[in-house]
Amino acid sequence: MSYDLIKILLDGAALVISLVAMSVAVMRTRQSALDDRLKTGSGRMDDQDKRISSLEQTVASLPAKEDLHGLELRFGEFGAQLSRIETTVSSRSEETKRLYVAVERIENYLLNIGGRP
Repeated sequence: MSYDLIKILLDGAALVISLVAMSVAVMRTRQSALDDRLKTGSGRMDDQDKRISSLEQTVASLPAKEDLHGLELRFGEFGAQLSRIETTVSSRSEETKRLYVAVERIENYLLNIGGRP
């Protein structure tokens, strides 16, 4: 073999090795970028899972529709009871006014009798 042929073969081998090395570098760079994107996506998914779990716990602790309906019925009962109490207090107020008038008349009568000789 001649020197020129060996040089061409070595140059060709160097070219092939360079191309292979370049393609490996490109593949690793893409793989690294993909790995970084997957890590970022995985982190975001973990954050979303935490948020969803927190929301599920919050919703689970909220009162159900039946609970709120029961409270609404109880408030209606309280309203009726307050209405009865108001009626009772109002009637007692009238009785108190009449009693006050009677006491005032008796007081005036006694004062008038005490002042007579």
